[in-house]
Amino acid sequence: MFRRTYLLLLAVIAIGVLVYFLPRLISGPFVSVEILQARPFSQTIVASGRVENPHRVDVGVQITGRVQNVKVREGDPVLPGTVSFFYTIT
Repeated sequence: MFRRTYLLLLAVIAIGVLVYFLPRLISGPFVSVEILQARPFSQTIVASGRVENPHRVDVGVQITGRVQNVKVREGDPVLPGTVSFFYTIT
């Protein structure tokens, strides 16, 4: 008799556990749900960088000419922007 009561109690506990956990096993995990709403979309990108030239270019000019007149002598003071000689391009 004790064995039959023990098996009956064990069966009731097993059925209770199945009733509690079976719906979760069948339906899967609970997930949160968000309601979608149309809203304006804006995106901002902030970046910094450096521009480098892959090639180096030297620009220079050679002018051949003839000095016609020199207005200063060696050692004379010359102010910025003062024309100190005249030349002609040949």
